[in-house]
Amino acid sequence: MKKKLWQWLKNSLSSIKEDNMTMVTLMGSEVSAATTHGAATNLSSAKCVRVFNSHTASLLVTRCSAGGVTIGTATIGPKEVIYLNKNSDEKIFAAATTVKLVPVGYLGG
Repeated sequence: MKKKLWQWLKNSLSSIKEDNMTMVTLMGSEVSAATTHGAATNLSSAKCVRVFNSHTASLLVTRCSAGGVTIGTATIGPKEVIYLNKNSDEKIFAAATTVKLVPVGYLGG
């Protein structure tokens, strides 16, 4: 009985596919990331930003203050998406313009 139950459970779980759907509200247009502190953008004072690395290599993304002081960095893998929370006056730039940024209202996923 245990063996049959285990087999049924194993078959059932293997047929379940993960959805990975994330719900966001687009709050502006997607732009290519700037590549320096001086050209960094606050994306119309967005508090949540969808960051997509369209490059085939991992790239560094930097969050900085309005004055250009680095607050934090993260390496984003190829074709990876992250959602970055920030204060409205903080800015973002990346190692290459192949990183795409769009302000969003994050709903979860």
